[in-house]
Amino acid sequence: MAGPTIDDAFITKFNRDVHLAYQRERSMLRGMCRTDAEVEASGVRFQKLGTMTVSGKARNADIAIQNPAHTHVDVSLLDRYGAVLIDKLDLTKLNIAVREGYVYDMSAAFGRETDKQITDALVAGATQNIGAFSGSITRNNALLGREALDRGDVPSDGRIYWAVTPRMWSHLMTFKEFTSADFVSFDNLPWKNVGLEMKIWNRAMVFQFNGLPGVGTSTAKSYMWHWRSVGHAIGDEVDITWQWENLKKGWSGAGSMSMNAVVIDSVGVIE
Repeated sequence: MAGPTIDDAFITKFNRDVHLAYQRERSMLRGMCRTDAEVEASGVRFQKLGTMTVSGKARNADIAIQNPAHTHVDVSLLDRYGAVLIDKLDLTKLNIAVREGYVYDMSAAFGRETDKQITDALVAGATQNIGAFSGSITRNNALLGREALDRGDVPSDGRIYWAVTPRMWSHLMTFKEFTSADFVSFDNLPWKNVGLEMKIWNRAMVFQFNGLPGVGTSTAKSYMWHWRSVGHAIGDEVDITWQWENLKKGWSGAGSMSMNAVVIDSVGVIE
């Protein structure tokens, strides 16, 4: 019979896969803006053209000349970096594919930074506020936000987005108007197969976003916007490279990006 301490000699099998901490894995907001992806400068100027009107004229008279306003908004690019160093001798003591995990972590961090820049732009550029939620969203809050865009003649072209916190989403799920197929369109959503649940409700694409200001508190903010109202400038896409560092006797992984965002037209943004 084996001795009472034989369990000290038992072998533990270690799984080669490393668990990655749960995190937002990519930018969610990047495709919901007017994007300039070819910036070869320190900043970008987004041009804005005002509206025109038409009128009648007397017979043989001249047509009234229109002078739509030309304005612009400027945004400076923000450079962001990330790096990690893996010692070669450390790698020999591991039986997990850790480098792939570091690449995943770094790319996810750049995605969250992209969303932060867009969210910061929404916070800074939103001049229309329909009131506090007081800890819970109401039908009136939801309807007033969409009404404000309609009053501003914001086009209902299927590109109006509404980002809500997880708690706000839970409140919306208690509304029959939000959950019933009688009121909500579930078909032809390009995002439904990529892990992003959206619902077209009251002519807006509603989705959950955990990067909103004050998320998890009663003072959390929510934003509804038309895609052309927010500009996203890209000077350099996310780039992550691995390189052998001889003096470090290890591998260095380094990444960078250069981007930023700005509200072009506050008429199309509701807080």
